[in-house]
Amino acid sequence: MPTELAGREGPNLGRRLAVLGLTLILLTLAIGGYSFYLNGEIAKKSDEREQLWKKVETLAETLKTGKTASAEAVDFERQAKVVADTLAGHLYWTKFFEFIESITKSAVSYENFTGDAENSLFTADAMAKSYRDMAEQMVILQENPLIVSVKVSSASEKLGPTGAVEGIFFSLVARVKPEVWKRPVAAAATK
Repeated sequence: MPTELAGREGPNLGRRLAVLGLTLILLTLAIGGYSFYLNGEIAKKSDEREQLWKKVETLAETLKTGKTASAEAVDFERQAKVVADTLAGHLYWTKFFEFIESITKSAVSYENFTGDAENSLFTADAMAKSYRDMAEQMVILQENPLIVSVKVSSASEKLGPTGAVEGIFFSLVARVKPEVWKRPVAAAATK
């Protein structure tokens, strides 16, 4: 029986690997660029918040020295307290990410993330090296006192070219306590 490829050139594995390699390089550059941009924006916003916080603290210290006891000073103190309380209750995403990173196993990495601070929820697509690593990560999350609830919404295997399992993709949904995003009261008072 004649083959379907008779007289035609077979698939060019080298070309396909080159295209795959180029695609991976471009994806890596795109992800790295976006990560670099996000880190810069986070640092910039953090610096702005810290400068504003220092101004509020300076103004609060000025009021404490009792330089003036006029009605304007009392009104200004009230306004400064409102600003300080607002800053103390401000969301700190960097604190949230540090928290998640601190309780994540080295065998688990997060691919995508969605956060909803208003409802104290986050969802993440993650990859573990094995089902065991995924299960251990879930136990770590469930046992943490700052996490109210966590569940896996899906899991699937990543198979290599030989059919061997190279990793486990899974999606998780978690509800955390609001203080995960907030500056601790003691830190807010001393910073």
